[in-house]
Amino acid sequence: MEKNILEMSTFGLISRLIKQGKRFASIEKQWVTNELSTTLSDNLPWLVVLCAGLVLACLGGLCLLVTLILVLNIWFLPWASALIVSLGLLLIGMILGLSGALKVKKGIKKPKDCLAQIGKDMKWMK
Repeated sequence: MEKNILEMSTFGLISRLIKQGKRFASIEKQWVTNELSTTLSDNLPWLVVLCAGLVLACLGGLCLLVTLILVLNIWFLPWASALIVSLGLLLIGMILGLSGALKVKKGIKKPKDCLAQIGKDMKWMK
């Protein structure tokens, strides 16, 4: 059984404070780990969407580039046709990439807040 706090010596109180500080730090670490793993599992589909969008934009550009350039050669010079097609593919790829990145950024907000709170807690402990 623990002694009453009023009956403990100064060194006993300091020892207890250190033990409680270590316990607090380990609980905070466990909490951060749980929050980050939850956030990662929640945002994993959006990370996959981001990567898939970028890969498909690149592959689509490679596959359609020649076909579209040949079709546009009917009306434009070959270099102008290639430029039009390239700019269109870049625009589509950027839209897909930005939409995935924005979804991931929204999902990361909660762990950032958690880490900021932990920083405040640790400063308070010192």
